[in-house]
Amino acid sequence: MKHGVRLAILICCLLSTTLFAAKTKVQLLFSAETAKPGDTVLLKNGSWQDIDIELTCNGNARQPIVFKAQTNGQVIIKGKSSLRLGGSYIIVEGLLFTDGFASDGSAWEFRKGKQRGNNCRITNCMIKSFNNTNRKDENYWVALYGKNNRIDHCKF
Repeated sequence: MKHGVRLAILICCLLSTTLFAAKTKVQLLFSAETAKPGDTVLLKNGSWQDIDIELTCNGNARQPIVFKAQTNGQVIIKGKSSLRLGGSYIIVEGLLFTDGFASDGSAWEFRKGKQRGNNCRITNCMIKSFNNTNRKDENYWVALYGKNNRIDHCKF
């Protein structure tokens, strides 16, 4: 197993322990220092509450960075949560966003701040019952930025 993969899995394990124990807002951040081209980061099955997943790592065309659920649909993202892709050649797979709404902006965005996602993919994911309870506030599920991004095999 590559050193980068071990480090990324270790970080996920440490964060999952923190996520299940804490009631406060948690930010999950993977940068170029932790995830390298060709790495696969597995998220442990379970429910994660109030989490912002921000991926700013950079893979390449032959070696994307894959960020996926241990079992499709069994990594459940709830509460005020979001997914931000601000890198390149990132694949996100198998996440279920339900019973909540985006903490800021859209639930899924192909950008992190001013950094746009390029050549990224969200696949086999679902957004279900993910709406702001205050109907007067705007509510968006997906915001597309960058180039050559794709969303496939997802359900809304």
